[in-house]
Amino acid sequence: MKYVAFYDIKEFLYENRSIALCGANVSEYMIDVFSELVELQVISPSRTRNRKGIYRGRKYKLNDNATLIQPFTFGVRTPVGRFLAISWNIVWLFFYLFFHISKNETVVVYHSLSIMSPIRMVKKLRKINLVLEIREFYSDARQEYEEFGQDMSKLHKKEMKYFQIADKYIFPTELLNKEVNICSKPYVVASGIYKSEKKLAESKWNDGKIHVVYAGTLRKSKGVYDAIEVAKKLPENFFVHILGGGDKDRMAEVDEYIKRISKLSKAEVRYEGQLRGNEFKAFLQKCHIGLSPQSKDATFNETSFPSKIFTYLANGLEVVSVSITAITESPVGEYLHYYDGGIESLAETIQSIEIKQNENSILNELDSNLRSQVKNILFS
Repeated sequence: MKYVAFYDIKEFLYENRSIALCGANVSEYMIDVFSELVELQVISPSRTRNRKGIYRGRKYKLNDNATLIQPFTFGVRTPVGRFLAISWNIVWLFFYLFFHISKNETVVVYHSLSIMSPIRMVKKLRKINLVLEIREFYSDARQEYEEFGQDMSKLHKKEMKYFQIADKYIFPTELLNKEVNICSKPYVVASGIYKSEKKLAESKWNDGKIHVVYAGTLRKSKGVYDAIEVAKKLPENFFVHILGGGDKDRMAEVDEYIKRISKLSKAEVRYEGQLRGNEFKAFLQKCHIGLSPQSKDATFNETSFPSKIFTYLANGLEVVSVSITAITESPVGEYLHYYDGGIESLAETIQSIEIKQNENSILNELDSNLRSQVKNILFS
C-alpha cells in the first residue's frame, strides 16, 4: 500500500523540506496504524525550502514495514525557481505513482491542494483504490488567512469536485463526512493522534507555576495572538509558552508581540521557537495546560478539527478549547475545558482547571477502535 503525505524525519531536517508540522505529526501516527496492517510506502513529494543546495531522492526504512520515499530537490532563490521546483515535485509524484502502482492497489492520500492534479490523473489512468484523508477544506481555511482574498468559493467547489473521485475516506469529524461524502461511501473518522506518547520528560515543571502552552501555526486566524494576550489576564503563578515556526517574518512578528505583552503581564510569556520530534513531545509533557484558541465564527470551524487537541492529550495535558460543535461532539469532547470566546473567558477557564494526572485511557480505547476500523476499510 502507498501513503502520499508531506512527511519528513529528524535525520533530514537540514534539508528543510516543505511539510506542516501539525500534519506531519498526524501522518506519523497514521503511518504507525497503516504499517501495522500492511507493507507501506510513504511517498512524500516535499521540496526543500532552502535557497541553495541540491538534495538527492531517497528510500529510507522507517520501521520493519514502512519505507519513506522522497524526490530529488534543489534550493531556489527566485519566484521562477520556486515555480520550477514545485512543478518538478508534481511531475515526479505523477510518474512515480504511475510506474509503481499495482493494479487495484490501495493508495491513501493526505489531501493537499498542490497534488490534486497528479492524483486525479493517476486515478483516471490507473485502476487504484483511492482513500482520501481529508483533514479540512483548505478553501475554508484560506478565507481566514490575511494573505489570501476573501472569496474562496471557486476553490471550495474545486476541492469538493476532487473529493468525489475517492473510493473511501478518512475524516477528522462526522461534520466533514456529512458535507463531503454525498454518495455515502465507506469512511473512518480519525480526529487526530489517538495514541498516548511514551514518557520523555521525568516530570512536569516544579517551579510553583502552572505552565500553559500553545503549539501550532503562528497565523492570527488560528488563535496564537489570543494565546499570547491571555498572559495579561493571568496571575504571576502562570507561565505561557508559545511554540511554532514557519515564515520568518511571521515568527519575528510573534516574537515582537510577545515582548510587548510581557511588559504588561504579571504572568510570564515566552516564544520557544519550533521544536520537533521527541524534543517537542518532551516539552509538552513538562507543561500542564494546552491551548487551542480560535474564533468561534471562523469559516473553517465546521470543516476541520485542530489536531493539536489530540497532541496535547497524548502528552498528558489538560486542554482548553473554544466551544464549537466539531470539538464538543468529538470523541474526546467531554474531557476538554471550554471557553466561549474572548480573552477574559479564556483566562477564566485556564484558572478554573484543577491540574491532575491525565491517564489517557480514552485515547487508548480510541486507538484500538481506529485500528480495527482502518483494517476494515482498507481490506473490504
